[in-house]
Amino acid sequence: MRLAPALLLLLAAALFVAACVNDDDGSDAVVSETPNLFPSQPVPQEQPDPAQALDATLTEPVDGVIEVTLQDILFSPNNLHVPLGEAVTIRLTNNDPATHTMRVAGIDGRYDTEDDALVPEIAPGTVEELTLDGAAAGTLTFRCDLHPGTMGGVIVVD
Repeated sequence: MRLAPALLLLLAAALFVAACVNDDDGSDAVVSETPNLFPSQPVPQEQPDPAQALDATLTEPVDGVIEVTLQDILFSPNNLHVPLGEAVTIRLTNNDPATHTMRVAGIDGRYDTEDDALVPEIAPGTVEELTLDGAAAGTLTFRCDLHPGTMGGVIVVD
């Protein structure tokens, strides 16, 4: 009968723990939670399809710059690679007689939201730049807001 006091003590301890976990408001309290010591970066959500057919190969930055020409209502090149953790400048040269923009859908996968990156006006004959620094791994889609049905591409970050 030596086990009876041990079982009684174990039962009392279990009831004590159960009483500590339950609040008066009926909700269950969390006793402990392991902190996330290595939080991950946000991952881009599903992105819109680019309006323009993508180049067959990724264009790599040269000395931290990717040169993109806007001509014939197209981005060229339009399948861009940004190495994870590197700052890369996209230099946009407009050789069209029309004004263009470049809008990169943010990690929410939607255009015209707060997390977009935007070059609001690339006038004919001008050069504008967009620098991506600290982009999350994944694929982001971009477009021209003035020609969204014909001009677009992707930026692969990895």
